[in-house]
Amino acid sequence: MARRIVEEQNYQLGRRLKYLRENCLHLSQKEFAGYVGMKADRYNALENGERIMNQRFIVNIFSFYENLGVSFATITAKVFNKGDVSKTVLDNLEAIQSYSPPNFSTIIF
Repeated sequence: MARRIVEEQNYQLGRRLKYLRENCLHLSQKEFAGYVGMKADRYNALENGERIMNQRFIVNIFSFYENLGVSFATITAKVFNKGDVSKTVLDNLEAIQSYSPPNFSTIIF
């Protein structure tokens, strides 16, 4: 039972990440994976709910969206308001140009 819940949560998170990437950012998986320091096949597995994110990728992906004004809490909330999230991303889209992934030597896990 607990495994099904985790699988469903992974799937839902993947759907949200895919929605943001395709509908707000208009980036391919390969392009987005490059921004967050992942290989495209690993990112594809995240979007499909087939892989659980490790800490490094959680930090990279969510810091990318934080830079665009969308918090981790918003993406993982029980209710995901696509309209509000899309507007926030589109309003801050220029932030992509200045984004650089976090420096992991300064992050303590």
